[in-house]
Amino acid sequence: MCKKYILLVDEKESILVSISWALEKNNFIATAAADGQKAIEELRAREYGLVITDLFMPRVDGIGVLTQAKRLYPNIGVIILTRYPLYQTE
Repeated sequence: MCKKYILLVDEKESILVSISWALEKNNFIATAAADGQKAIEELRAREYGLVITDLFMPRVDGIGVLTQAKRLYPNIGVIILTRYPLYQTE
């Protein structure tokens, strides 16, 4: 497994561009996927060391990406991000 390969998954292009830029400045090789289904296709085509995915996406969500990534590569790292609060505190 090449730990330098990172798969980024988000429907927002600005997120993909900014995170890719930061990773590539630090000598990682970032591949962007605009939704979970495309991410799964990428995972089937190449082994990645890490997946960074949004939680809420059309077609296949971040949990679906996590499930497929772990099924294909049990030792892969997965980070799930979201901009939505999952719970309210008061």
